[in-house]
Amino acid sequence: MKFSVTSYAVFRSITLDALIPRLGELGYDGVEVWGKDLEDASDERVREIRAAADAQHLTVCATSPYFDFVPGGERWRKGVEACRTVVRQARLLGTPIIRYREVDYIPSAKMDAAQWSACIDGLKALCGLASPDLIVGIECHENLPQDTVENILMMIDRVGMPNLKVIFQPSSYIGRDLGPILDALYPHTAHIHLSNRPRSGGQMPDGKPLRAYLGDADGVIDYDAFLSDLKGRGFDGFLTIEGIKQPEYESLAVEIEYLRKAAGR
Repeated sequence: MKFSVTSYAVFRSITLDALIPRLGELGYDGVEVWGKDLEDASDERVREIRAAADAQHLTVCATSPYFDFVPGGERWRKGVEACRTVVRQARLLGTPIIRYREVDYIPSAKMDAAQWSACIDGLKALCGLASPDLIVGIECHENLPQDTVENILMMIDRVGMPNLKVIFQPSSYIGRDLGPILDALYPHTAHIHLSNRPRSGGQMPDGKPLRAYLGDADGVIDYDAFLSDLKGRGFDGFLTIEGIKQPEYESLAVEIEYLRKAAGR
């Protein structure tokens, strides 16, 4: 297992340019670049990000952009055209994985046949542009087309392209037994996102849930058990921290220490 942090996790207090050397200093294996850090970025800027990661011996393990397929119509056409930029940036960064999630929340239960068709056709277009060297990872997430295990498997089946995989996210299944869910999705899993929350709940000033350390005993997810399960399955991909407890700069050190110990590194 290899460990990274997405720039989304720390955007409130740490820029991507500051995050990369911090991760290198702490001995992380990679960095995931949030789509917002690539919006309107020139190819020169993208190459600078790649060079900064290389200088710290970090792999750019994924990018996490947003897509706009579900509404259909003109938004779909613009969304597919934007895929060309997303794919070009991924190749410039040398990353193997592009995250898929929609820019707007829309629970699958509220989607009609036309919206599902737009979603599937958009994914086919994205996977086609990304083929043969890039993976498109469906991020497990609430209130989106992929908000059930059944929908994720259906999307993979209907798109029917070998480079469509899963970014497994335990925080999407709080309160449920992760074992059977991982059984169903593990054959398609290429990447994993990590975050934890305190059982007591609470919100940050921007309305996002309060974060807990991954290893906190009072966290809603038992990461000791989850990481042991992954180790038993032989997972050798990246686990990216997507949500981190404040203060984020200091918490980066706490989390890498926990992950190394839990993975037996």
